[in-house]
This record gives sequence, C-alpha cells and structure tokens, in this order.
Amino acid sequence: MKRLSEATLGLAPSWVRRPGRRPAPRVVHLGLGAFHRAHQAIVFDDLGWGVTGASLRSPAVRDAMAPQDGLYSLVVGDEVRVV
Repeated sequence: MKRLSEATLGLAPSWVRRPGRRPAPRVVHLGLGAFHRAHQAIVFDDLGWGVTGASLRSPAVRDAMAPQDGLYSLVVGDEVRVV
C-alpha cells in the first residue's frame, strides 16, 4: 500500500476503520508522542474533538506525519483504525 494520507485512504482494505469528518480543534496537546497517539488521541477522536499538537522540543514527529496529513493507524486486537 502507498503511504497513508487523505488521498490514499480510500485504497485501504474495507476492514480498516476509517475516520469520519475532521472535527474542529478543541484541544491543544503538548507533545505528539506514541503514548498520546495510542491512548489519549483515541479518546478525543471518539468524542469528536480535534487535537492540535504542539511540540516544544523537536519537529520530528510533525515532519514525519505531515506527508500523511496527520493520519496514522492504530492496531488494537483485531481492529485496525485510522485516526
């Protein structure tokens, strides 16, 4: 599969849970690390709240996620979800 992005999301298999519409940001979170993406961001996503991430140390995660339009996949048990 090509790199995940808004443009390629439709190419994902039908069993991948896709995000709905992008909600307006309601939260500013300091740090975009793996713990936040795997735990906290999922709760915000379930609530329908958008998150704006801010890093005070390094732009590395932002730069890595930019080509993916901020999207990433999370696997929990048998479920694959794009957030």
